[in-house]
Amino acid sequence: NPERKALVKAGDIIPVWSYEPSTGEWNREGNAEVKNESGNLTLGMDMTHLSDWNFDIIGPNCPNGTTITFVNPDDPNSVGVHHSSKLFLYKSDGTLLNDMHNNIVFGETYKLIGLPPLTGVTAKLMDYTNCTAPALAQTVIDLCDGNVTIPVDMHGKKLVKGKISGFCPSDPGTVINPTIWGYYKDLSVSCNTSYSRIHIENGEASFYMVMGHKYAF
Repeated sequence: NPERKALVKAGDIIPVWSYEPSTGEWNREGNAEVKNESGNLTLGMDMTHLSDWNFDIIGPNCPNGTTITFVNPDDPNSVGVHHSSKLFLYKSDGTLLNDMHNNIVFGETYKLIGLPPLTGVTAKLMDYTNCTAPALAQTVIDLCDGNVTIPVDMHGKKLVKGKISGFCPSDPGTVINPTIWGYYKDLSVSCNTSYSRIHIENGEASFYMVMGHKYAF
């Protein structure tokens, strides 16, 4: 507990946060009390919505934070394309500091706030759609200052544009071009266990694929 400069104990009050992916921010949701249950310290809170949740005491942190923008310099058409990936932050000694953002949008700027005042932090973007692929991007940043644009290497993946439409059996003449989230998985990579998200808007979607691989949608 950074407020007491001691280990967390029963009776400590820990702030509760939920992650808002549209803004990249953690929102304060209340507090939870640490309890001792059969010799184990536990925390609990009723969730009011589906999101990533976290228990965190804010210690010394960067007042301004820093911003990160991921771009694909090899394909200007990638701006606005969603890609299932995760950003990991590592301290200078190699230990994990934080992980965030399960769905990066190329060209969008993400603000990192509420992090400790560290320099020499390695930001590593990993691909969720291929568990064997190397990092999409890796660079060293200062968490308290800067606006960083990080180029991404898609390692041979190609940007594909797909279309989807449908109709109701009772009205086959009316074509529906949906705006929804879709999911797909690379079946050619045996260790993949989860689907990646695709944002479909008005029946069209852009996403990355490896030519010759088999996919499930």
